[in-house]
Amino acid sequence: MLVVCGKRGQLCNRLFPFANLVALAAEREVTIVNPGFGEYAPWFTGTASGALPRFPPRVGAGPRARTGGLAYRAASLAMRVDRRLRLVPFVALDDDQILDFDDPSGYAFVERLLGSPVALVDALYLLARESFVRHADLVRSYFAPVPAVATAAARCVERARAECEILIGVHVRQGDYRTQKPAFYHATERYVRLMTALAETFAPSRVGFLVCSDAPQPGEVFRSLRVSFGTGQPPEDLFALAGCDYIVGPPSTFSQWASFYGRVPRYVWEPAPAPAPPDEPPPRVEEFVVHEQGYGRFAGGPGSRVAKATP
Repeated sequence: MLVVCGKRGQLCNRLFPFANLVALAAEREVTIVNPGFGEYAPWFTGTASGALPRFPPRVGAGPRARTGGLAYRAASLAMRVDRRLRLVPFVALDDDQILDFDDPSGYAFVERLLGSPVALVDALYLLARESFVRHADLVRSYFAPVPAVATAAARCVERARAECEILIGVHVRQGDYRTQKPAFYHATERYVRLMTALAETFAPSRVGFLVCSDAPQPGEVFRSLRVSFGTGQPPEDLFALAGCDYIVGPPSTFSQWASFYGRVPRYVWEPAPAPAPPDEPPPRVEEFVVHEQGYGRFAGGPGSRVAKATP
C-alpha cells in the first residue's frame, strides 16, 4: 500500500500524481491511499464515496465520510515520525524532483516501496509515465465527474455552443499567476487579442469562446467576440473545458487535464517577450495537440530523477 502523505499545489497538481498512481496500481496491483485529496474527492466518481480517497475503491463503500482533514493530518504525522524512526519505507521529494515508478533505473528502489505492506510518499511529481498511457481510459473513468458536476458543465457547454460552429475553451488564469508565475500572467486585453486571432485562424467557421477563469472578468472587454463564461466553480469549469473543440491557455495543469480528459486539442500559450508585441502571429491549427501523458513538460524538464536512493 502506498500512502500519499502530502498536499502539493491545487486541484490538478494533486490530480495528476494521483492519476499516475491509479495507473500504477492497475499495472502492479497495489493499493493507493491519498488522504490529501480529500477536499476534492466529492467531485469525482471514483473518490466520492468511502472513508478515504483510494484506488481500488472499496466495493460497496457508502457515502463519503467527513473526517475534517483528520486522515490527512494523521498521514502527515506518520511521515514526520517515520523520517526519524524509519519504520516503513518512505520517500519525500522537493518540488523540483521527480519519481517515475516506471523508470527502469530505479527498479530496486521502486520494488522496495511497492513490495512493502505500507510505504509513504510525498512529492509533487509522482509519475508512472508508461502505465498512465496504457491505463488512460481507466484513469478517465475513475476521475469522471459526479452527476451534479457533469450536468453543470454540460449546460455551460451547451449554452456556449448555441451560436457557433467551433467552440474554443479559453483558460484565463490570473489569480496566482500574477505574483507566483508572472511570466505566464496575461492581462485580459491580451487574451482578447489572442481570441481575435483565433477567430481568424478558424474562419470562415463561426467561432465561439468559453472563458473559464480564476478571476472575475469584465464582460464588456469581450463584446467583439462570441463569448460565454464558465461558472467559476473549479470542477465545473474543468469539465466544461473538456467539452470544447479546442482549448487555449498558459502553461497549466488545469487546461492540461481538461485536454487529457476530453481528448481536446490544446494550444499552450508560452511566455512572450516583455512588453508583449501588439500583433502576435495567430496560433496555427497544427499547434493544438491533445495532452496524453502523465504530466507533460511540467515534469520533463530540469529536476532530479530519484531512483537509487534508499527509502
